[in-house]
Amino acid sequence: MTLIDDGLDPATWNFVARCASASHSRDTDQFVATFRELDDPPSDNKVLPYLIYLTRQQIWHLAPERLTPERIRSIAEEIYPDFNNMTYVDLDGLESLLLAAFCKSDYRSQVGDVSFVGLLAIAIGLLFTDVDSDMARIRPKLVDWCKRAKEAGQKYENQGEMEKS
Repeated sequence: MTLIDDGLDPATWNFVARCASASHSRDTDQFVATFRELDDPPSDNKVLPYLIYLTRQQIWHLAPERLTPERIRSIAEEIYPDFNNMTYVDLDGLESLLLAAFCKSDYRSQVGDVSFVGLLAIAIGLLFTDVDSDMARIRPKLVDWCKRAKEAGQKYENQGEMEKS
């Protein structure tokens, strides 16, 4: 694995990639084992903003037309069978989770930070077509987004527009 010095935290990126890979493979046991490695409270580290940004970018990639809540529902329906096999969350919950990545739902406050991060990590793995190539495609945009948020003094996860940034 080549270390890239682009400002992203390598341990966080690797953690997110391993969670996404386990989810993409529909390997619940591996996902749980990887997720248990999370040390910091999710709201206080970089895992949550990375997941939120990856989720947004992948949804925009899957829905390049104007994104609407109805299209997010359709995407939720597409991944729901596999998501349901890995979680206790119903379709409406999955839809709320995806909408929460765009700050269009209060699902995070409903389930708590740890569950929100775990569920989002499962969802992103299922949204990806190919974990490595999708993450590589999104990484430069995430680097830019993090820099812009830092310069503006904003918390990463509070940038929730449904328009591409």
